[in-house]
Amino acid sequence: MTRRTIYGPVPSWRFGRSLGIDVIVAPKTCSFDCIYCQLGKTINKIAEPSPNLCIDENDVLRDLEDYLLQIDLKSIDVITFSGCGEPTLNLNLKAIAKAIRKELPDFPFVILTNSSTLNIDSVRDALQEFDIVCVKLDAASDELFRRINRPANDVPSINGVLEGIKRFKEEFSGELRVQSMFLKTTYNFSNMNEEELSKLIEAVADIDPDVVQLCTPYRPASENFVMQASPGELIAICKKFRNYFARSRIWVFGLHDKRDVIVKWRDKSALEQKALSLLRRRPCRIVDISNALGINYSKAKFIADLLVEKGFAEMKFSNGEMFLRVKLPIC
Repeated sequence: MTRRTIYGPVPSWRFGRSLGIDVIVAPKTCSFDCIYCQLGKTINKIAEPSPNLCIDENDVLRDLEDYLLQIDLKSIDVITFSGCGEPTLNLNLKAIAKAIRKELPDFPFVILTNSSTLNIDSVRDALQEFDIVCVKLDAASDELFRRINRPANDVPSINGVLEGIKRFKEEFSGELRVQSMFLKTTYNFSNMNEEELSKLIEAVADIDPDVVQLCTPYRPASENFVMQASPGELIAICKKFRNYFARSRIWVFGLHDKRDVIVKWRDKSALEQKALSLLRRRPCRIVDISNALGINYSKAKFIADLLVEKGFAEMKFSNGEMFLRVKLPIC
C-alpha cells in the first residue's frame, strides 16, 4: 500500500520524533508561496478551505492502520499535522483530528499553520482539537509580509492575520506558539533590520504566546536569493525578545534541538519507500534519515545514493550542510 497521508516520524528540532499527518498531499496547496519554503513553489495557491482537498478521516485511518503495524509507538513523541501545504485548507481537518485522537489518545497533537485562515470561524473551531498550535509570523508590515510570504490574493492583510491570531488565542485553551523565520536576501530586504524586527517583536509581544520559536531557513529554500541568519544573529534577536519574554519561553534554532533521536521500527522493510515518503515533506541530512529509519549512517547513505541514482532525489548543499531532497516539484 502506498501511504499518502502518514509519514515519519521525522526528527524535529522543536518536538523530537514527530509522526506526520499530511491532510493536503500532492500537489502542494497553500495560501502562501513563501520564499524560504523547503517544499518549493506552491502549485495551488488558494486563500480559503476548499472542497477540492478531498482527504478525509477514512483515508488517514486506513493509512494509519497500516503504519502502526510497522512502527514502535515508543518512538513517537508527538503527532504533527503538517505536510504538502497549509493543513487548515482541508475542510475535514476537525473530523480527521478527532478520528486519529481515538486511535492515539496518549500523544500530544500539534498543528503547524501559517495563520492566514484564522479569521475563519470553522478553522478556529477545528484547531480546538489540538494540544499545541504553532502559528507563523514572519513580518508585521504588510509590504514585507507580501514579499516574504507571497500570500494568495484573498488572504487578509497582515493586520487581518494578526487579528485572527489574537482572536484564536482568546478561544484556545491549549498551548499557542509563534514561529518566526528570520532571513536575509540578496535583494536587500529582510525581517532582521532594526525597523522590521522591532515591529515583529512588538506584534508577537501583543499576541503573548506561550512559546516563541526563532528559526532560520536551514534547509534548501524555494528561492536561491534567500540567506539564513547566523547563530550569532539569532542569539542577538533572542536578546531583543527577552525584553518581553522570559528566556524559558524563547526557543532558538541551534540551541533548542531535539533532532538527535532514534526511531525504532518493527518492520524494517521498504526503507527506500519510507525515506522517499519522508523526503516528499522535507529535505533531510543523511543523519536525519538514519535517525528516522532507525538504521546506521552507512545504510542511510546507501539508500540516499540509491534514490539519487534512480533519479528520485538530488543532493543539495545548503548553509554548510548537505541535504537530500526529492526532485522538484516536491509535492
